[in-house]
Amino acid sequence: MVKEFLKCNSIRERIQFLANTVLKDWDASELDTVMDIMGLSKEGMEAPEDKISAIEKYLADYKHEVEMRGGIDGSRVDSIPAKDQGSTLFEGPSEAEVVSKMLNPFSKGQ
Repeated sequence: MVKEFLKCNSIRERIQFLANTVLKDWDASELDTVMDIMGLSKEGMEAPEDKISAIEKYLADYKHEVEMRGGIDGSRVDSIPAKDQGSTLFEGPSEAEVVSKMLNPFSKGQ
């Protein structure tokens, strides 16, 4: 079971793998190995149910953390200093200048 668990490439695959297995398919040493690989403490977790629950919780928490990091942090966006109202990020000609140039391509005022 450990080899199959480690073949999973993503957290989502590992969660799905655990969901599709039956607890009796795992032996205690396999659960201990997975917990060691993931850096989880086995303290106070004698029952296989406790171990598998700890593994599932770790994976779910990690998945949630990754998803949250992938989003936008509103507080960081709010702390970005505002530019002057009259200026833009684009430093080229204004829209009016572009349209004027298109309508009067041979004018020398441009």
